Amino acid sequence: MPKLHSWSSSSGNVIMIGDAAHAMPASSGQGVNQALEDAFSLAKIPSYECNDEVWPKVLRAWQSWRQDKIDRIHEMMRATNMMRSSELERSKLLETESKDQSTKNNMQWLFDLDLDTLEAKLADHRKL
Repeated sequence: MPKLHSWSSSSGNVIMIGDAAHAMPASSGQGVNQALEDAFSLAKIPSYECNDEVWPKVLRAWQSWRQDKIDRIHEMMRATNMMRSSELERSKLLETESKDQSTKNNMQWLFDLDLDTLEAKLADHRKL
């Protein structure tokens, strides 16, 4: 599924989360997890951010922050699915792509919701 340009309406009054915003491969087992992380992290945005001028910028920052993790999950699933391929198919794919050892060796990022990085991203957008 292609990435959506925006997960919210231009006013920010309507926000998509979970599979509506970023469909997850069924084999990832991450659909519900990521929907819950979307909802939880969105709820953590301080209420003082909620004015008509700043809110759309804050939502763009939040979406960018979430998209980083979604992209990593998709990359992890691509690597996992590649392991299920035939040896010939794997060798073809490996010729064109480099392996990301951090995904293979450390999956802690999948289980952490690093709200500090969200706060940093929001702080950057407050300056705009």
